[in-house]
Amino acid sequence: MSKDTHGRTHRPAGLPKGVAGTYDRNPGTNGDDIAPPMPVHDDPDILRRELASIPQRDGPEYDGLRTRLARAELGQMESKEKHATAADMFRSLSETGGGTWSPRNDATPVVGFCHSPYPERSRVVAMPSTTDDFARLSMEYLMDNRDLLSKDGNYLGLWRNPADDRLYVDVSVCDMDAHDVRDACAKHDQIAFWDIQLGEEVIVNPDARSGQ
Repeated sequence: MSKDTHGRTHRPAGLPKGVAGTYDRNPGTNGDDIAPPMPVHDDPDILRRELASIPQRDGPEYDGLRTRLARAELGQMESKEKHATAADMFRSLSETGGGTWSPRNDATPVVGFCHSPYPERSRVVAMPSTTDDFARLSMEYLMDNRDLLSKDGNYLGLWRNPADDRLYVDVSVCDMDAHDVRDACAKHDQIAFWDIQLGEEVIVNPDARSGQ
């Protein structure tokens, strides 16, 4: 009588001879000793390489893969956010030209997809020259839009236009499902959303006119 790698005999228990489905009970176990299948977890590195190998990946057919990557990365994190001060964000604007930030709790998202479903709340101002000026501007915008920015998952969306050194500020929402974010962008006439995992803009509608 054969045994599997767990030392279980392959004689069916409680079934006619030759019918598969259960194992003999092993000593010290309760019921039929059948281990459930191990859950399969996505490997973020594999998913990232798969997406990176696709030259043109703006299409909705890749949203499922993007979402799997976001959730796989979240599974390896303790939090969706990391601590970030006004000085950190001011430096980010100078170095990368953009950022997503909550002055309410000094945090920035580290996983998910960011989009701007409130184009009517967008504001364009002169780029602050100091950290203090930036912090003051951020708090003013926070107070003017506290009905939205008091909610978890909502942030200041920040983009510095290098052509005229103007700062674009809006309410940015961070979500974990790329399908839902794409639908929201289409509904609110948005050009694109931001994929935090890959650090790239995903074009939804290049002809959108209501803002970023």
